[in-house]
Amino acid sequence: MGSLGRSKRKHNLLGNHQKCWIWGRHAVVETVNAARWPILELRVSESLDETEQLAMSSSAESQGIPFKVEPSHSLTKLCGTSEHQGYAAKMTEFPYSGISEVFAANGGSQRLAILDGIQDPYNFGSMIRSACVLGLDGMIVADTNQCAVTSFVARTSAGAVNHLPIAQVDDWSDFTRRAKDASFRIYGTSPTDGEPIGSGTFAEKSAVVIGNEARGIGDELLQHCDQLLSIPQKGQLDSLNASISAAILFYEMSRS
Repeated sequence: MGSLGRSKRKHNLLGNHQKCWIWGRHAVVETVNAARWPILELRVSESLDETEQLAMSSSAESQGIPFKVEPSHSLTKLCGTSEHQGYAAKMTEFPYSGISEVFAANGGSQRLAILDGIQDPYNFGSMIRSACVLGLDGMIVADTNQCAVTSFVARTSAGAVNHLPIAQVDDWSDFTRRAKDASFRIYGTSPTDGEPIGSGTFAEKSAVVIGNEARGIGDELLQHCDQLLSIPQKGQLDSLNASISAAILFYEMSRS
């Protein structure tokens, strides 16, 4: 099987040391097949069956990715975990989409998620996965005070980072102005002051804001929301995990 060659182009890495690697079958295979996020090296375990090795070798060759088959313990050392499932890929920085690309993702009705300072990579990855599965057209995040797309986020999303356009913005006021110029209605969320969600809640072009895990939606974004929504609750606890709340809202968006 092929061995690693040298890449002549220089790229910024996703992170230092083990943080520049993504691993796990779903995350790596989806990233390879999507051919959107540049891969610097692809390695698989010799414990994989020959069909899987050949599939990855063929994809790597067609995309010009250095490829190597090596012992499973070598991947464990490389990734810092034995949970790699025989797949590892060395990644460049994540290629965020532009706002125009997100707005143009679907010519008719559109559903967007706006994340206001999500800090937990598990929550971020789960939100990306839910948004992708439930058919949202894109996601908007801030370029500061927001968890970046890291190897952990990529794995938690099960590779969905390769299929959902994710754009960064540096000015919420400018973004919301552009969104409203494009006929989007922006929905905020509030556990106490919002209107209960239900079928028919969302406009044809909708963007829902998911607030920070601790403080909720910041004032800068809150003042630009056209309507506040809430998720009806009946139990003794007064809040849901951010990623669970997001999944419920995304589901309601998908059926409106």
